[in-house]
Amino acid sequence: MARPRRHRREPGTGDPALLCARALQRQMQQQICRACAAAWAGVPAEALLRPAREAAAIVQARHTAIYLAHIVFGFSLTRAGAMVGRDRTSARHACLRIEERREDVRIDRALDALGAAVETWLRAFGPGEVS
Repeated sequence: MARPRRHRREPGTGDPALLCARALQRQMQQQICRACAAAWAGVPAEALLRPAREAAAIVQARHTAIYLAHIVFGFSLTRAGAMVGRDRTSARHACLRIEERREDVRIDRALDALGAAVETWLRAFGPGEVS
């Protein structure tokens, strides 16, 4: 019977301070995505977390927040969906819907600007580089 392979940890990955910094960075990225998407759609950020189906503006904001998390910050679809209480398949659907909306030049420019603003804000005020 073959022995199971042991996974080696990268040096420093078990450091509690580093793990805490990464968790804080992820939380900040999620909050930024939700807040920016909600502000752009003109809806309250907490509305994105409601479990029920909502008005079109809230759905658009939720899709935008998922898209920003996935594209700008590289969240997996699972993690991007979870930040607004949705699953991976819903997050995939959200990203596809936003990509479809990018056919409109105004939406495309707005999303580019929103993504750049999110990245700039995090670089300026975030917890710093955490790998």
